[in-house]
Amino acid sequence: MPTYLPITNLSFAALLTAAGKANNMSLLRNTTYYDISGTSYSDAARLNMSNFFGKTFESPVQPPTVPQNFAATYPAAGNITLKWNPPASAGGGGATITSYTIQYNTTTTTVSGSLNPLELLVTGLTIGTPITFTIYATNSSGLTSVLATLTVTPITPATLYYAGGFNFAYGGPVRPGSLCLDSFKNLYVADNINRRIVKITPSKIESIFATFGFYSPTSICCDSNNNIYVSIHDQHIIYKFNSVNYYYATNSPAPIIYGTIYTSGFADSPASPLFNIPSAICCDKNNNVYVVDTNNYRIRKITPSGDISTIAGNGSSSGYSTVFTYNTPLPALTTPLRLITSCNSITIDSNNNIYFIIMNPSLNSFYMIKLSIDGNVTLVAGNDIFEAPPIYGQGNLAKIGYISMYYDPNDTRNTIYMAQASDRYVSNDIPAISKMSPTYDIVKLQQGIFNTSGQPNTPFSVVYDYSTNTLYYSAIDNKIYTSLAS
Repeated sequence: MPTYLPITNLSFAALLTAAGKANNMSLLRNTTYYDISGTSYSDAARLNMSNFFGKTFESPVQPPTVPQNFAATYPAAGNITLKWNPPASAGGGGATITSYTIQYNTTTTTVSGSLNPLELLVTGLTIGTPITFTIYATNSSGLTSVLATLTVTPITPATLYYAGGFNFAYGGPVRPGSLCLDSFKNLYVADNINRRIVKITPSKIESIFATFGFYSPTSICCDSNNNIYVSIHDQHIIYKFNSVNYYYATNSPAPIIYGTIYTSGFADSPASPLFNIPSAICCDKNNNVYVVDTNNYRIRKITPSGDISTIAGNGSSSGYSTVFTYNTPLPALTTPLRLITSCNSITIDSNNNIYFIIMNPSLNSFYMIKLSIDGNVTLVAGNDIFEAPPIYGQGNLAKIGYISMYYDPNDTRNTIYMAQASDRYVSNDIPAISKMSPTYDIVKLQQGIFNTSGQPNTPFSVVYDYSTNTLYYSAIDNKIYTSLAS
């Protein structure tokens, strides 16, 4: 007489073994009924059972697999939209996904499994502070999947400000590099590829401001009198233009030139100063101009009256990689410096502390140096983590990329904004707009991600307007973007 044998939570092979019929399915006929609810078994075993008994056996319900493609977009400052796709399997046995549960910090949110599209808006997050989200799916049998995890940093999304696209009699569309703003909110763009400076008014009217023949402008800055300074590193000079009266077609009034054109060297002489690959420049609130004199391994200063002096660097890069220790001041004029040729790798705060970038090419590492008013240079950010993308955090914990920096002299908070440009030395760099506090804490504001949702991919240069709390930045896609700073 048939017997009834309940067996649960066993594989099919184990079921046969438990019945004493291991590996011999024919012995089961008309002898024993088996309750296999809750039992897991392979598709091959289920097929054999179906063929033998003439009946399809449903697979017992399993936990769903993990939700797929868990990702985030950034619709507004401090807001994140989480998006995901359903699990590859709801658990079998006719189960369906009934809900998704999202957790972050101390918050737990559950949404319906029939939600369409599958996304959740999270608001009120702290910009620049990383946050980890987890998500799991629950099916109609009450079983849950394993967690999918996503760590993101809330940012301020970008808005397209200027898309270029115009052509003059020569050259092509603007290829924006270094940027600066005058007091009238005109934006000046170093158009490196077309070897010119382009002026864009607040109403988006474009014009050529200056041209440079066969040479490309490296860096530009503007003083409080609306004088525009332009470094041309191949010519070893720096131009000073009166932006209010200058007319490029007649080159009048003629710009002032610092340095000796086509002549490299080193001299602080007011009559015949010399530079050697002058690259990044910046202006302070007193209209002094600071120059990264790359191949002289020095930081130079140009006063409004035209006096030129050296304020940091001993003329050598020998030993620079071992001389700096985090937060340890060194005499500025006797310290070797390995400077970089970049459009905006120098800036200054309202206390007249100057910040510039040096690098160690053997480690693919960049460091931020502070030149304080007491005449010392100090390593304040960056580390030697090899082949790492930008890492945000405090000072020596931060891994900085090939960056452009900017400070608005009207900003008494002494916040420095940075474009962590795509790093040609670091293969897995993640470009971003970030900011550094007076205590050297670096946080991400805007990540450059593949030019989606109006966000730039790789920023080159950044400029900040304190009066409107607006960031402008040029990007590798030949466009200029804006966003509110935080």
